[in-house]
Amino acid sequence: MLTLRLPSELEDTLAFFASSRGFSKNAVIADALREYIERHYEDEKPLETAVLDHRIEEVKKLIDADRDQYRDAAEISDWIERRVIWTARDNPSGAPDHGRIYGRNIVTGFNYDKDSDCKYHLIVDHLSPNGRRGFERHHRYIFTLDEWRKNMQVIHKQP
Repeated sequence: MLTLRLPSELEDTLAFFASSRGFSKNAVIADALREYIERHYEDEKPLETAVLDHRIEEVKKLIDADRDQYRDAAEISDWIERRVIWTARDNPSGAPDHGRIYGRNIVTGFNYDKDSDCKYHLIVDHLSPNGRRGFERHHRYIFTLDEWRKNMQVIHKQP
């Protein structure tokens, strides 16, 4: 049990705050004291606890990165399964630009490289017009996912 003397103005504010939210004054004070101690005791935690807290943050960051990785992989897989057809976005500057393939193109595969800055590399088939023979009919390209998203646009999706 604890007895606490507060200045009358602070006690009036506490009473109004607690009653307006449906709490007792005791509950508000206990919650505020708990939060204060947690915030200020952080610097005095034993070394093992501080290291563990740091590792938890690292694990959370890895989980977030994995979530992004799997979201991208699922999106690419969907493009492949649905045989989404792509063409290059307009290039208003007219300057030569790597990463644009006009015509009809489909993503046929991808590779994930955890050690690369680009992470995902797409394997893309250019769908040559009918009548093309030989090597002209079988053009394949490799693009990073970022290049693909920046330079290409969907022109047809299978349901």
